[in-house]
Amino acid sequence: MQFEKTYQVIANRSIVLDVHELTIHPADRARLAMLDFTSARQASYRVTETLIQVYDRMQAKGRPCQIRVSISKALTREQADALNDQRGHVGALISTAIGVPVGLVAPITGAALGVSIGPLVSSRLPTYHMGDRMVYIEATVSGGIGPQRSSQSLIIQARP
Repeated sequence: MQFEKTYQVIANRSIVLDVHELTIHPADRARLAMLDFTSARQASYRVTETLIQVYDRMQAKGRPCQIRVSISKALTREQADALNDQRGHVGALISTAIGVPVGLVAPITGAALGVSIGPLVSSRLPTYHMGDRMVYIEATVSGGIGPQRSSQSLIIQARP
């Protein structure tokens, strides 16, 4: 099984992604485990396992499934710090978005909820470290009742 396209993209914060595109037919399902993602290095098997999970979730039946796998180069310290700062901003935005409307109805409850939601959201978001690699798998099947899409992301940690 071969990749149809392989190219690089430079995303936000100068993160370089290796993108692999392929079309999987139902007869090719058994050969998915033989794919080798060299840009994932030793964790290629984790990318392949996640790819198989996404393909199985699509339930493509007899239709071909287009899959795009994006694997980042190892993050630098600056890139990891920038992504972690963004994580803090997301937590603050969500706590504000929830706390302010509730605060209009019940001021004390709104303030308490806003203060408690921020750390909860931030704890659920991933923390990035220097050397980590980000993987994003996106699948599309056309036909049937319309196009279906599914995606999953994965962080390959430099030091597990």
